[in-house]
Amino acid sequence: MTLTTVSIISPHPFTRRRRTITTICYRDGVLAADTLIAYNTYTNGHRDKIAECGNYLVALAGAVCYRRILEKWVKDGCHSDEVPADLLNNTSEFSALLVDRVSGRAYEFDDGHLVPIYADYTAIGSGTMLALGALAAGATAEEAVEAASLHDKNTGGPVTTYDLNLTK
Repeated sequence: MTLTTVSIISPHPFTRRRRTITTICYRDGVLAADTLIAYNTYTNGHRDKIAECGNYLVALAGAVCYRRILEKWVKDGCHSDEVPADLLNNTSEFSALLVDRVSGRAYEFDDGHLVPIYADYTAIGSGTMLALGALAAGATAEEAVEAASLHDKNTGGPVTTYDLNLTK
């Protein structure tokens, strides 16, 4: 058995209680997300949760009302001194994972800052714990989202992926 050390940079999904609904994973240049739209006790179809915004891929878990605001801020350059007020102090409502399409570096959006992820893989959303377990066992990003969907009621539907390795 091989043990892999994963460094976790705070703030991380474990450090704060977040009401996010979905599962998003990143590993080896592949960003994956489920497509289920869920609101507490009911579902409302499926939607792609990964968007191309300039040099970044953006995936949001949680309150969808922040998606367009976050995407516009990213397209405009992610300037920390120009973060829209609606995105500040709302980290209990949503989590976002951004991936630089050139370098492949993943970042978690946290209250107006892009926090780099130094681990070999990461996950956000309601299925984080399940997905991280699958990733630690060697699953791909897509397989980790699928594994989370088996036990997280807010993760489901087809999994969409964006593979940076295919765009180079």
